[in-house]
Formats: sequence, structure tokens, C-alpha cells
Amino acid sequence: MLHDKRKRLLDHESELEYFKKENKINRAPRIHSGAFELLKISILVFLLLIETGFNSTFLAKGSELGLIGGVTEAFGFAFLNIFFAFIIALYGARNLFHRNPLRKLIGILALPLCAAVATSISLSLAHYREVSSAFSEAAGRAVLERMSSHPFALEEINSWVLFGISLACSLVAFIEGCLWTDPYPGYGDIERRLRVARADYVENRESLIHDLSEIRDQYRDEIKEISTAMSVKRGEYDSILAARSRLLQLFQEHQAQLERSGNALLITYREANTRARTAAAPKRFGKGMVLEKVALAVQEPAQDRAEIMRLVTDARTLLGGQLEELHAEYEQAIGKYHQLDQLLPETARVATQ
Repeated sequence: MLHDKRKRLLDHESELEYFKKENKINRAPRIHSGAFELLKISILVFLLLIETGFNSTFLAKGSELGLIGGVTEAFGFAFLNIFFAFIIALYGARNLFHRNPLRKLIGILALPLCAAVATSISLSLAHYREVSSAFSEAAGRAVLERMSSHPFALEEINSWVLFGISLACSLVAFIEGCLWTDPYPGYGDIERRLRVARADYVENRESLIHDLSEIRDQYRDEIKEISTAMSVKRGEYDSILAARSRLLQLFQEHQAQLERSGNALLITYREANTRARTAAAPKRFGKGMVLEKVALAVQEPAQDRAEIMRLVTDARTLLGGQLEELHAEYEQAIGKYHQLDQLLPETARVATQ
């Protein structure tokens, strides 16, 4: 039901307004477009590939499987490094902007936590590079021992370079997590739910309006077809009347022609008969033949035609009224949808769409 979708939209709108009031937010939520979100995902993937590439180059030295083994190990370190930095920033560090003191404390603690995790992963990666060639089977244990005793005791410059690259990648992932959505925790999620509800409502309303338009167009076309058919039939009726009139005239002319032909034959016969006679010709020879013509009882079509024209005019007037009524019903139905927006209006606000 459209009313239910409208009510659900208003519930999300009220939720957003309540959230803004409770958290004293007077700005629009910062929600990025789909293209920008795709760009951010691409940056994370690119960052993962870049760190994997650098790590694999450095780790290939100590891997028994060479470059392939280095790539596999490098991907594991890169994924953990970027994943933890991103998650801690997204769900932890952003609490720095929250007004709740406890949530703000969580955000403060997330900063050293992220730094500790990123540093530990980066140092472990650098130590693993140095010990993997010497302790191929016990490299993991050797890394743990070096991390517990001398975590910053790296012996090669390339290990420090690897440590710096890993730390830089975790920093970029941390920034991505902080800027992934609106900085204030929960604000962006509420706005997204509101936009989904609004899009669902608008889509449903447009679908109903589209269906109404199709029904209106269907009946409008049928009315126009009926009106056109009546015009065609009226023209056919006039053509039939004209053809019948011509046929009657031809029939009368045909009867007159038969009478003339009969008299011409009769005259020829009588002249020959008169020449052959010895006595005077009968008086009837002086009279022509009169053909008994068929008198067709044809009703004058003028009255019928006038009645038919009146009926056609009345029908066209009725169809015109039906068409106007159809448009009125359509506009009334559309008005009800807009009336729903007026009865259940959204709270006026400025939002980033």
C-alpha cells in the first residue's frame, strides 16, 4: 500500500530529526554518491594490491617458494594490515566525534589501539622478512621471540623500508575508514535508510501513476476508435443512400428504354403489315404500346437520415462527455496521491541528495 510506504518514510524522517535533535547536529549528513563510493572501494583494493606488490618483492628473498610464496605471504600481511586499520577507524576512531562521553572515550582509545596494531603488524612483517630465510620452518616462532625481546631491532635497511611502507598503507586505510561515511557515528546509516524508504515510496507512487496513465490511454483510445467508427459508418450510410438513388434512377430509365424499344419494334411490324394488307389497317395501329412500369415503393430517406444524424451527434456528445469524465477521474486519482503527501508531509529540511 502506498499509504504504508509513505508512513514508513515519515518514520525514517522522524528518526533522523530525533537523532539530529538528540545529538545537536545542525548540518546535513555527508553521504557520498554511488560513483564516489565505488572510487573509495577502488582505492582500498588498489592499496591492497600496492602493499601486496611491495611486500612480495621484499619477502621473495626468504621464501622457499620464491616470488609465488612471497606474494602469498605478502597478501596475508597486507590484508590484515589494511583490514584492522580500516575497521578500527570505521567503528572505533569515528566515536571521537560523538557527543556521548563514553563513545568519545572509545574513539580516543581507538587511536593508540590502531597505532599499536599497525606497528605490530608492520614490525612482524619486517622481522619475518629477516628470519624467514634463516629459520624457514620456525620463522613464526622466531618472529614472536624477536617481537617480545627487541621489536625495533631490525638489521637491514630494506626491513625498515618494508616497515615504513606497511605503516603508510595502514595510515591510508585508517583515513579511508574515517572518511568512509559521515564522521558522526550512526548519522550516515539513518540517512541511508531514509533514502531507501524515499526511493521505495517514489518508485511505488510512480508505478501507480504509470498504471493509471496506461488505463486512461487505453480507454481514451477506445473512445476515439468508437468516434472514428461512427464517422466512417455515417459516410458509408451516405454512400449507400446515393448508390440506391442512382440504382432507382437507372431502373426507371431502363423501363423507359424497354418501352421505346417495344414501340420501335411494333412500328416496324405494323408498317410491314400495312403494306401487305388489301384492306385498311386497324385503328389500334395508330396507338403506341404503353409498358406497365413497376412502381417501386421507396421510403424517402431524408427523415431516416436526419434521425441517424441526430443519433450520431448525440453519441459523439456522449463520448465527449465520457472522455472528459475519464480525464477528470484520472486527475482526481493523481490528486489523491498528492493529497497523501499533504496529509502526511515530510519535515522540511535541507539534505544532501
